[in-house]
Amino acid sequence: MADVARLAGVSAQTVSRVSNGFPGVVEATRQQVLAAMKELGYRPNSAARALKRGEFRTLGVILFNMSTTGNMRTLEAVATSAAEEGYATTLLPVTVPTQDEVRGAFTRLGELAVDGIVIVMEVHLLDTATVSLPPNAQVVVVDSNAGDRYSVVDTDQAGGAGAAVRHLLDLGHETVWHVAGPEASFAAERRVGSWRAAL
Repeated sequence: MADVARLAGVSAQTVSRVSNGFPGVVEATRQQVLAAMKELGYRPNSAARALKRGEFRTLGVILFNMSTTGNMRTLEAVATSAAEEGYATTLLPVTVPTQDEVRGAFTRLGELAVDGIVIVMEVHLLDTATVSLPPNAQVVVVDSNAGDRYSVVDTDQAGGAGAAVRHLLDLGHETVWHVAGPEASFAAERRVGSWRAAL
């Protein structure tokens, strides 16, 4: 930063203000500083900035089962939306469906610098009472059962399945068969319950 200040003929504080996008710098001075930064190949240190501001501009995503279309589309939507807001996304996949793997992912997440956490864990493995999350991180759970501890974004699996069954029955079909999803899946559990109720 001192080299940029020297080349631009300004103080290090002015370089800092330009680098951080703060107002109050005359436009000609701002352009001078930006030109010096470009000439020297200067890039602000995002880690130092994060420490100073207390925010990391990073979301941690814990994802189980990367082979499903729904989970990958959810991940894509989270990463795209995060990038549009200037956030990076760090993925922590859970590849083996065990409680130890889930705890391991949360332990790794606790070692990272994240501002928020998105959990896409559609199976009965997330014991929200026993996991340890980084303090002050905002947590959102997707298509899971997190009780009242965290915010939840959920798909109306029961409503969709029930509507489909009722539609087929209304068309005159005597019965509707159901091919169930994985036993441990919250979504599959909700769909089969709605199917049974509609019959």
